[in-house]
Amino acid sequence: MTEPISVVITCYNLERYIGQAIRSVLEQDYEGEIQIIVVDDRSTDRSRDILSDTVGIETVLRKENGGVMRAMISGLRAVRHDMVFFLDGDDIWHREKLMRCMTQITSQTKLCTHDLWYMDSTGQTTVKESRVSEVLGQAEPSRRSALIEEGLLEHADYVWLGSALGVSRSRGAIDAFIEFCEKRDYLDTCYQDWPLALWVALESGGKMTFAEQKLFGYRLHAENYSGATQTPEKLRRNLRKSRDTFRLIEEIIAAKRGGAAITQNYRNVLMRYDLRLASTLPGRRRLAGQLLRAAPAIRADSNGMKIILRVGLVLLFGPERAHRLVERLKS
Repeated sequence: MTEPISVVITCYNLERYIGQAIRSVLEQDYEGEIQIIVVDDRSTDRSRDILSDTVGIETVLRKENGGVMRAMISGLRAVRHDMVFFLDGDDIWHREKLMRCMTQITSQTKLCTHDLWYMDSTGQTTVKESRVSEVLGQAEPSRRSALIEEGLLEHADYVWLGSALGVSRSRGAIDAFIEFCEKRDYLDTCYQDWPLALWVALESGGKMTFAEQKLFGYRLHAENYSGATQTPEKLRRNLRKSRDTFRLIEEIIAAKRGGAAITQNYRNVLMRYDLRLASTLPGRRRLAGQLLRAAPAIRADSNGMKIILRVGLVLLFGPERAHRLVERLKS
């Protein structure tokens, strides 16, 4: 298939990685036209200099730092083609990524995703289990669309988005998604991929596809979500962003009439994030009350025991000491 496609790359202070990310798109084996849009969210390092020296890309330079959701929307406003793929500026794609994905896509496809590999900050592959491989990779191809939908609606851990995500603007009603989001005044602190994917999943009709190959490298480093929890301040920042993201998701579910079960699933997720955020702040009595309110949501979570243990440590030792203990156990 040689259908023209668009790629949106988001960047904020990624001078160490953005060049590699762009090259991984420029070197794709795909034979169709590839429009590459790089959105710089008002970087303060050398990222903009690198972009200005790079041939083969279109740049969107935001005047103010507005967070990754606003950056993604800025990129979506600049795309020319229906199929849009996303790449975080610190990740890289396998050179067959677009070709493999596009062979899975039909006139009914509204969303596609695939497997991944993990790497450290230097780009060296890291051995790490992939839930994507365990669930979607082992499923019958005829079951994968339903499993992706189920995973998105239930907030399961086996659907990878981020740099694995691709959507159809028309079949996913992406213009309506942009209009909906821009009416919210808290987008600066929202992550982008899960709200977008859930919006598409709730759009009636269409199919979702999965490529079982590991087609992008997810870089684990100190500044991305998976790495930036070493200090209580960074953890609180990430948890606030997650909480606001699920606030947006709740509003999306209500607007698209997602149903009682989906609403309750995500309400439970939001309650768990509220509890985790409360566990990083002073106030044992307030935290104990939050724990009681969140008890039903914790029981519905397979990782509920970890949440209880962390809250217990905070109640015993306070948030700062508890955080140090948890980080020591992780290392």
